Amino acid sequence: MNNTNITLLPRFQEIEREAALWAVRLDREDVPADLFLEFEQWRNQSAQHREAAERFKDFWAGTADLDLFNDLAGTNAASHEGSRRWRRFAPAMIAASFAACGAFVYMALFAGAGFEQAYRTAVGEQQTIDLPDGSRIILNTNSALEAEFTAKARIIRLTEGEAYFEVAKNPTKPFSVETEKGTVTAVGTAFSVRVSSAEMNVLVSEGRVALSSEPLYAGASRILSAQNQKQPHSDIVEVDAGQAAVYDRQVREIKDVAEKEIEHQLDWQDGLLAFHGEPLSEVVAAISHYTDATIEIADPSLAEHRVVAYYQVGKIEPMLEALKLSANVKVERIDGRHVRLTQED
Repeated sequence: MNNTNITLLPRFQEIEREAALWAVRLDREDVPADLFLEFEQWRNQSAQHREAAERFKDFWAGTADLDLFNDLAGTNAASHEGSRRWRRFAPAMIAASFAACGAFVYMALFAGAGFEQAYRTAVGEQQTIDLPDGSRIILNTNSALEAEFTAKARIIRLTEGEAYFEVAKNPTKPFSVETEKGTVTAVGTAFSVRVSSAEMNVLVSEGRVALSSEPLYAGASRILSAQNQKQPHSDIVEVDAGQAAVYDRQVREIKDVAEKEIEHQLDWQDGLLAFHGEPLSEVVAAISHYTDATIEIADPSLAEHRVVAYYQVGKIEPMLEALKLSANVKVERIDGRHVRLTQED
């Protein structure tokens, strides 16, 4: 084994990445019928897709409960099985259609001013939030935000953690994400924001956002004015799709990010942590966001080991087992909340 690398899984191409996402999406007891059909369509695109599904079935079989994925990934899935599953989920799909109608009425009534709601996720938890204007938020682990819609603005206050925003277009009503480090404002776009005590990190996957040091309503109104009048402001910085920014009351860094890298950085939305050669120290830091346990790298020689892997969010035991099996890593559980990693003898 190459001691300079921890190779937990084969190096992923795009089909393998999609298979990994399917493994996570199907890891549930109540798989909707339309999701089942969508997976079947994906798997039947080519022999490579079927082989990738089979490989992931084998990988997850040892570390996660994916019985349904094992069934769906079988190369001889009978059509009557799909029909049986459809009949099983048909009542749920009918109920979902009525729920969708209710959601439409709700949006029509409350898309204006007066909406106010707070959200928080626990460690290891993620939450999808559908806002009354049609925007969507995916709130990552151990994160908190407040949403407020006024007559002139859509305001999100991200007080802790990370979230991804898909913003419904409304040029007359800007969508602002406010943190203690600065404000991100958009009209209609998609981007993620992560805030810490040191800085705010912004990644734009669609459209364009503006960064401003001003909090709350003042920042939003001045940014909207600048966009409408096409007038630059020295304290307002625009970040385009395919760019990432580090901000703390002023821009520290703006850089271009490849499309594939954006996808990898946003894999957490699909319940996946993706690593592509990062040192073990960074992997442990990322995993630690999803568990209350303390993971200690007791052997300094392990810290720089390179990791190529996909992990399922919130399932720390399979993560630790993968490290133990595929690298010379000894996993020692000191107690229920403390794990120590050392070099295997």
